[in-house]
Formats: sequence, structure tokens, C-alpha cells
Amino acid sequence: METIEMENNGFAHPLEILPPPINQGLIGSCSAVATVQCLSATLQMMLGGLQDPARRASVQELIDKIQEAFANDCYRAVPGEGGFCGFPPEIAFEYIKQYGVAVEANHPYCGQRTSTPTPPDSPRIWIQGFTVKRIMLPGTDSPDFVIQPIIRPIILQQLVVGVLRAPESLEQHREGVYQGAKDVDDAKTAGGHAVVVFGYGTENGQDYYWIQNTWGPEWGDNGIGKVSAHLFIYFVYPDLEGITIQEPGEGSA
Repeated sequence: METIEMENNGFAHPLEILPPPINQGLIGSCSAVATVQCLSATLQMMLGGLQDPARRASVQELIDKIQEAFANDCYRAVPGEGGFCGFPPEIAFEYIKQYGVAVEANHPYCGQRTSTPTPPDSPRIWIQGFTVKRIMLPGTDSPDFVIQPIIRPIILQQLVVGVLRAPESLEQHREGVYQGAKDVDDAKTAGGHAVVVFGYGTENGQDYYWIQNTWGPEWGDNGIGKVSAHLFIYFVYPDLEGITIQEPGEGSA
């Protein structure tokens, strides 16, 4: 398998386990895309073989269903996004834990919220649980400086969803380590953004994470890039035990 060249004892999962990059389009669906890509890549890592839409989770189901299932946990609708309410990745994982999620082959992504029902005969992917690791301790402004040694061993075993502060300048990033806002005005544009984290390293003394972004293959190098570790706020990942694909009627894990 192809691997990414590492500097200073860094690590990255083989690129072959990553599903093709998805462009979230004009709606704030980064958490849906990142959660699905993370879960699908983790499942690919566990099962081996070639990438197969029949065992990749459906982004579209999360976009269509979470707003109804967890209305109180979604963000307010964004003007111009057709009433779509975004949500944090932990809510996406909670949905999959409670309801499972169809496979991509049966409910493909269309880039907007729809009322299309999930085919009842679709296999579903389930998780038994997930974990959240925060950089900032809840209710404080104090960084938890032990997050790096905590999260790196997790990344060695599986992919995770990372939430970072993303100014507009991240959209133009193409190579090297993205360091953050370019100036004061750029910093004012920063908002939370979810991505898949599949590796880490250090370059010129700067810790970074390898990510697959949610902005399609045009971003970075075919959707992949390096982002400074200090920009990340928290991480979410599925528990490896209990990830299953089940046929209709088999019940949840």
C-alpha cells in the first residue's frame, strides 16, 4: 500500500483506506462528511480489500435525518442553505449509534438536504460507542496540554474526526503546513470545521496533523493536507469494538 513519507517519526494510515474526497458543497455539512469518511475508512482498515461503496456510510442520510432526530443539538439554520441546520460530529456519531446509517451505494450524496427516504432494504453500519477528547477543558479557557500524547496513540490505531478553527485562508491552502490565520481580518473569519485526521508529524519544529478535508479533491493535494496541531479544538472517534455492517432485519450491534 502507498504510504505518506513521514518526518521525525510521524505516522499516517495508508491512503488506500481513505474513501475518495467529498465536497460538502454549499451547505454546512462538514461534520456529516468527516464523520462518514472517518467511519468508512476505519471500517475499510478493519475489513481490508478494495474500496467499495457497499461498505461506506451514507453522508446523505445524516444530512437528511439528523436535524429531525436531534433538533436540540443542531445549529441554527444558515441563510441561503435551504434551512439546513449543521451539527457537531459527536451528534453524527450518536445518530449512527442509535439508528445506524445506510451505505453510500443505497443512499448517495447529492450536496443538499432532501426528503428522500433511505431504502428500507439497505444494509446499515452501526457503532456501539464513540469517544470525545477535548483540547480545551469544558467551561474553561485552559488548554489541556496532554492532548497530543493522548491523541497520537489513538491515531496509530484508527482514524479520528478533528474539529479545528478554520479561517477563510484555509480554503486556499495547497502545500506545506497550514499555520492558521494570515492576519487579523482573516482571524475574524475563523469558525469550527470538521475534518478526518489520519496521521501526524513534525515539520520545522511544528506539530501537525494529516487531514482529509471536506472540500473535494481541489483542496490541498487531492483533498489531503497538513494542518498545525495548535488549531484543533477537539477530536471524536468511534470505538473500534462494535463497528458492524448488518443486513436489514438483523438489528443493531
